[in-house]
Amino acid sequence: MAGLRRPAPAACWVVAAALPAVARAHAPIPGIEGFYVGLAHPATEPVQLFALLSLSLLLGTLASLRFRRAWAAMIAGAGLGALSGVLVAPVGAFDTALLAMTLVSASLALFPRPPAAALLLPLCAVIGFLLGQGALPDPGALSARAVTLAGALVSILATPLVLHGLCALALGRLRRAVVTTGLRIAQAWILAIALLLLAFLFVR
Repeated sequence: MAGLRRPAPAACWVVAAALPAVARAHAPIPGIEGFYVGLAHPATEPVQLFALLSLSLLLGTLASLRFRRAWAAMIAGAGLGALSGVLVAPVGAFDTALLAMTLVSASLALFPRPPAAALLLPLCAVIGFLLGQGALPDPGALSARAVTLAGALVSILATPLVLHGLCALALGRLRRAVVTTGLRIAQAWILAIALLLLAFLFVR
């Protein structure tokens, strides 16, 4: 009708945004919800989270070749840990062992020089092994457990890559001394928290 004015486009968007619609909060692919649960798993377990952060920060400022070797050792350890968790129940002292390795990782990061490969690679393999064991989901359907485990392993193995990239960006913008001091402060906090968590395990 000629006498009616067409609404402005901006008004149409406002009205459309206010209309109720079907919420799409779940995964678009059926059966993949467990993958997102696995991705978030390391962040929901403090013992695993601090171990992962400490090792990732320790690897953050390594040269590319040293980082790739350490990351490969972590991948191998995580794979073996997940496989052993499938075949055999994880050890009862899992939290104690992982916190002990966190203390080692955070302590090594406080030294001015990176640890030698003879110490760093086994450390990466052991922490990766324990994280792989801890990533194993609760008993259930094999396919669902595999999807959830895959998500957890992706999260575990992607964290060092992300932090290594962030450290590289920081080193490109800031002085190395500033970056390394910040990382040591973070590791000192992780060390203190790991000691508290370890004390709680022995107290209870």
